[in-house]
Amino acid sequence: MFKINSVSSIEYYIENADDAKPALNRDRMAYYTDTVAGEPPGVIWCPRLPAGSPIKFRFAKSGTLADSRSVRAWAQGDDPATGKPLVKKRPGSGSKVGYDLTFSSPKTVSALWVCDPSKRILIEQAQTNAVEHALQFAFTMGLIVTRRGARSSIKEPALDVVSARYRHHTTRSGDPEIHDHVILMSLAQCADGKVRTLDSVDLKKWQKAMTNVYRAELATEIRIKVGVAVIPDVQTDHGFHIAGIPDQLGADGIWSSRRKAIKDWMRTHTGSSGTAGSGAMAQAAALATRNKKVAVPKVTDLDKIGGRWDQDLEKTGWSRAGVAESVRQATYLAELNEMRLADAGGITATELLALDRRNAALAAISKLEQTESVLEERSIYKVVFEACQHLGNINEIHREISSILNTNRLKEIGRLPDGERVFCSPELERI
Repeated sequence: MFKINSVSSIEYYIENADDAKPALNRDRMAYYTDTVAGEPPGVIWCPRLPAGSPIKFRFAKSGTLADSRSVRAWAQGDDPATGKPLVKKRPGSGSKVGYDLTFSSPKTVSALWVCDPSKRILIEQAQTNAVEHALQFAFTMGLIVTRRGARSSIKEPALDVVSARYRHHTTRSGDPEIHDHVILMSLAQCADGKVRTLDSVDLKKWQKAMTNVYRAELATEIRIKVGVAVIPDVQTDHGFHIAGIPDQLGADGIWSSRRKAIKDWMRTHTGSSGTAGSGAMAQAAALATRNKKVAVPKVTDLDKIGGRWDQDLEKTGWSRAGVAESVRQATYLAELNEMRLADAGGITATELLALDRRNAALAAISKLEQTESVLEERSIYKVVFEACQHLGNINEIHREISSILNTNRLKEIGRLPDGERVFCSPELERI
């Protein structure tokens, strides 16, 4: 899942102790920059720029460690090297200092990470690649923007940005959950050489589509590089799951205590056992059930032999070795079935995957047309990436969408005030 939340004040981010300083002198950036829970240090992410980009400087080098001094300087709108302001309107003086872009993997991915140590490095790299490719997609699509001119009336894609990516392995309740917080600083280098603050409107509009973009890349990474089978789960909000992981360890299993707490709160206060409801009610449920993460033990303590995670597994009747073997068997059967289908069609497995991807994309658009006469570009990306998330990576699905939009299957009929393209079927255009 992909979520975006504003970081509006450094002082708001008081969380736990840092560098032996009193807690009251802390800011919530320490939630990300400190590693008191045994989490790895942050890593810088900056986008890959096209050849001939007119930028005058780079904020940082992508892939380097995100030291807390630099992160705090950027959060205040300053240049870490000189201490001088990068923007006229300093984020720390009332505006947003940045945005927390959170990428959370499906629960079965975290379950495999716990149960099969031989896959951990591969899973970690899969998550990293999925997050960074999704960020690059957002940048290339022009979703990371700034504004200029009178009353900020002119929208302009950022030419360069800087962010710090932090990997966390647990929920606040101590359940395993691999997720990344990407702190996108409110700093955008513009075509005129100036640095301006970011506008998150487009990213928020594309939030649902971005969830499926990230999941598609992660599913492909898991399938190809981790070497396990993935199964689409489009009927729920969980995207896909790893074949062979028992239901007791899935989205509604023993390692989903936060989800259960939210459901219980909703049942008590609304009479419904589900999590659906108004935005205000959902937010109230999330806040009411939120524990302080400072109380969570270190990952190494949770993960040790005989520790809490082993105790949780024992309650379900499973062991780590048993889960790992179940996944191996399910993957073998899935690969065998894939070869049989390809042989039956007289094509290779790669060709079968491409054919399935094309058919799934067209079917998703047809289904969207049943409820929408005019199709917004982000809606097309949302439904196609959802339908194809187990059938290809970001680039493959993006090419599929571009191919469809460049044929007579859909016709571009204009743009929304914010520049987003809109489409309809050729038949509707002739009416």
